[in-house]
Amino acid sequence: IGGVLALGGSDTLISIENVEGSKLADILIGSGVANVMRGGDGVDYLDGGAGDDVLEGGAGSDSLVGGAGSDTASYQLSTTGVTIDLSANNSYDGVSVDSFSLIENAIGSAQGDSLVGNAGANILEGLAGVDYIYGGAGSDTASYRSSTIGVTVDIGAAYSWDGVSTDFFNSIENAIGSAQGDALVGDGEDNILEGLGGVDFIYGGPGGADTTSYRSSATGVTVDLAAKYSWDGASTDFFNSIENAIGSEQGDALVGDVGDNILEGLGGVDFIYGGAGGSDTTSYRSSLTGVTVDLAAKYSWDGVSTDFFNSIENAIGSEQGDALVGDAGDNTLEGLGGTDFIYGGPGGSDTASYRSSLSGVTIDLAGQTSYDGASVDFFNSIENGTGSALGDVLFGSTGANILEGLAGGDTLIGNGGDDIFRFASAGTGADTITDFDSDPVGGQDLIDLSGRGFTAASLGGAIVISGTTTSVITIGTDTITLNGVASSSISATDFIF
Repeated sequence: IGGVLALGGSDTLISIENVEGSKLADILIGSGVANVMRGGDGVDYLDGGAGDDVLEGGAGSDSLVGGAGSDTASYQLSTTGVTIDLSANNSYDGVSVDSFSLIENAIGSAQGDSLVGNAGANILEGLAGVDYIYGGAGSDTASYRSSTIGVTVDIGAAYSWDGVSTDFFNSIENAIGSAQGDALVGDGEDNILEGLGGVDFIYGGPGGADTTSYRSSATGVTVDLAAKYSWDGASTDFFNSIENAIGSEQGDALVGDVGDNILEGLGGVDFIYGGAGGSDTTSYRSSLTGVTVDLAAKYSWDGVSTDFFNSIENAIGSEQGDALVGDAGDNTLEGLGGTDFIYGGPGGSDTASYRSSLSGVTIDLAGQTSYDGASVDFFNSIENGTGSALGDVLFGSTGANILEGLAGGDTLIGNGGDDIFRFASAGTGADTITDFDSDPVGGQDLIDLSGRGFTAASLGGAIVISGTTTSVITIGTDTITLNGVASSSISATDFIF
């Protein structure tokens, strides 16, 4: 704890992580690591500082400040049900109101509670009683980590059942079970399901790219998506419709199936095998240190431990500065934050991706750099670029490029060569291609709408082309503007369906 504990005098605390206040008004200030702070009675002020902190104000109207990290407001000792609203930054237990700042997660009481998330990613744990859990925007998690009995969590049906009481959900994407045997069921979207201990049955649901997670495991795990099971040395989990896996902080073995898999080993020496088919990705999204990932040499190094690969085509780095190296095949390399060095390798058609970026990016394939407003990445042998969900500028090289802006209003510049401008799904927004070449003489550019169910017969129907000297292609609520291209020159030969 890095501050003063008001218990009748001024005390100095050294190497103390957790603290419980008095029945009076206390000021508790945390340190740079994870702290657990309980204010007790009285009007208290709790500031967690850096680290992932758990703050429990107790009785009275308290102020909870999370600070840096992923912080939790807890009411697990409350004898009455509470309403916790992270979007409004307050809670109410029927008697007093607590105020929040920089709080991401919430734990309710053993009574019936109402937990409401905010626009970020929240973990919401209702504990016992009939709870109403509303995640809000963001990727939100219903947690049963503290449950002493197994639970059934059905995200698609929007409820859970522990044999005693039912919780009801809205806008929940992910679930954490108990240390007992659980049944976790996803919905049609992307879900992350973590069973914790016991024999768990984990079903990803009828759609989406779903992930089984062992992030909390104290032992290494073997996860085999092809065989649809995992083993941690004590118990077996069984899967259905699971595409991705996250291991533990120990040494793991992660095995994909014939589809596209994302495999993240976390800490320890991990063995990562993409499986017999698909385009598979090794991820270091959670790493707190920069990593070197070499797909050609089939290994990674984070300064502490080495992972070993087989049948891995793509890589996602960390939020730090990384070095990502492809192989002779087609690779997609995503550096995330920091200044990254991205080398596509000696062959193939390689892509620098910014799919996860929270800010718009400028990708310059001619100059082999990118900039997201905070840091610059440097490329070598990168032919293609994928932007963010915001407004991006993608500038091609004089060779053949594939440019994909994703959502947001993007500006796409082919810069010569036979380029493909990809619009793989709805919701791409209002995009502009500044130099589209529709003339097949000497090669031409193409608009890629493959996988969306369109055909040449869609032109004039679901795909409307208008304009004279500048064409506007309208697909639902999305538009693609082709500067300087007459609509009369656009035909089915300009598209990939």
